[in-house]
Amino acid sequence: MKRYAIYAGEQMYGGLHGMCEHCVVEAINFEDARDTAITKTYDIMESYSDIYESIEERVEELITYDMTEEDVCSLREELMNENMDYCIREIDESKAKDISTNSLDNMYYNDPEGFIKEYCIEI
Repeated sequence: MKRYAIYAGEQMYGGLHGMCEHCVVEAINFEDARDTAITKTYDIMESYSDIYESIEERVEELITYDMTEEDVCSLREELMNENMDYCIREIDESKAKDISTNSLDNMYYNDPEGFIKEYCIEI
């Protein structure tokens, strides 16, 4: 199990008004951490009605009469993906081996830039 620092946000407002999340997670591999980042990003986007409404308005503009429900879902997902913003960095365990995941999470939340410089390996 590895630990990763995840930034999850959205591009529409660029993380303004706290519409982003910094967290440290344990994951089996990078792909697992990426799935977590995507889920957190979707959660953020769906929790802010302005973002979700804007995407839904765009979906309504782009729907054509011959589209199936599956096509509409794919279109919505594509528009959501265009507004996603996330970054994943692996924690350097040689520097963080004696620090709990919860403590790392708090450190990352309080000083993201300093935490990245001190504890992360860029992927």
